Amino acid sequence: MEPPPPYNPLTDLAPITLLVRTRNILVVHPAVPVTTLDELVALAREQPGKLSYAHSGTGFSTHLGMEMLKQAARIDITGVPYGNEGQMIADLSQNRVQMAIQSGPAMIGRVRAGELRAIAVTSRDRSPSLPQVPTVAEQGFPGFEAVAWFGVITRSGIPGGQLARIHQDVTKVLGDPTFAARLEDMGLVPVGLGPQEFSELLPKEIARMQAVLAPLGLKAR
Repeated sequence: MEPPPPYNPLTDLAPITLLVRTRNILVVHPAVPVTTLDELVALAREQPGKLSYAHSGTGFSTHLGMEMLKQAARIDITGVPYGNEGQMIADLSQNRVQMAIQSGPAMIGRVRAGELRAIAVTSRDRSPSLPQVPTVAEQGFPGFEAVAWFGVITRSGIPGGQLARIHQDVTKVLGDPTFAARLEDMGLVPVGLGPQEFSELLPKEIARMQAVLAPLGLKAR
């Protein structure tokens, strides 16, 4: 068992800004006979434990996103972890694993080329890169959101004025249209929450993810 971190994230750290959220996509191999989330859920219920999904490792958004969907839909799909993204994509392309939740330009390119079929977007809104693909929430799971996010955090005790200035500098960069478009191409959504909003978000996110992790025998850290 790993030792707990030598700090309390809610008291020893000072959030500055939430930079970006991912916009992940649930994809299946074209041989899987589904085109909607309803059809995928029905197939999984007909074949409990027989379908499999690829992910990048325990705790990654590619893992927890599917586990959140499994819990919400009450379905059994077997997770297959990969340490090598190239092998994961190869197995997915060959239907050795049937599905995955992934993001990024490479995945979008494979969907556009017909190598994979996009079933749903796991973020709260659709992807501008694949506007025809509905969200999970739109397909019968209101409020569903399974994304990763990245932020800037420092140690506690830094004066609030300094945190505010860093936040202002960061949001200026995030607001640049060219930079924002590049983020979107990478499957990332610029956010730019300030110190107060970010501080309020952290305990909610820890509690939300702990509810997902507990049934898996894991714990948020």
